[in-house]
Formats: sequence, C-alpha cells, structure tokens
Amino acid sequence: MPFSSGTSVSYNYIDYRFKNNTDQDVQLLVWCSDGKLWAELRSERQFPQYYEIFEEDHHFHKEGDKYYRISKIYRNVIDRATGKVTDKQLIRDNHSEVMFDYDQIPKELIR
Repeated sequence: MPFSSGTSVSYNYIDYRFKNNTDQDVQLLVWCSDGKLWAELRSERQFPQYYEIFEEDHHFHKEGDKYYRISKIYRNVIDRATGKVTDKQLIRDNHSEVMFDYDQIPKELIR
C-alpha cells in the first residue's frame, strides 16, 4: 500500500482491523519501507491464496473550505499456484478530510 494514501485511519475512530477466521494461528508483521506500508502474514501452513492491497483514482477535492482525499482501495485475491488474480474486491471508498496543512497537497492531484 502506498504510504500516506489515507487508507489506514479515518481521523479519530477507524484504524486497520484484522480478524482471524482460519483454523490456524497467524502472526502479522507491519513495517514502512521505500514509501510504502508493508504487511506480512505468517501462518502455520501456507494458504492457497495471497492478497494485494492497492489504490486507484487517488486525488484531492475541495468541498467548501475543506479538502478531502478521494480514492478507492481494492484487494486482489491471487491464486498462489497460478499467480492469477481470482477476485478483485473494493474494500474502501475513501473520502477522508485532509488533516494536514493544505499547502502540502500536490497541486497536480487536486480535481
């Protein structure tokens, strides 16, 4: 996930949430590197699929006196054996108020 894409927090009340609905113990590792937020899920046995989280149509929009970050966050489900995407799911339609200095918004990303 590109770092600072606004996907992890809706100010003051939503953060990433995880639920293990499998039959095995898992360990989640999270770190930042090369401008991206990375996560690795370790498990007792290999899962038949893996996931990729990505953002599309990222931009900013002014509404009244405020700016909002707009984007769509998707999850690809990828078959481990074939490497083919078996499902693409919209997981967040992001419309978040910008909570930092508006002068830091890249002008080319304002629509």
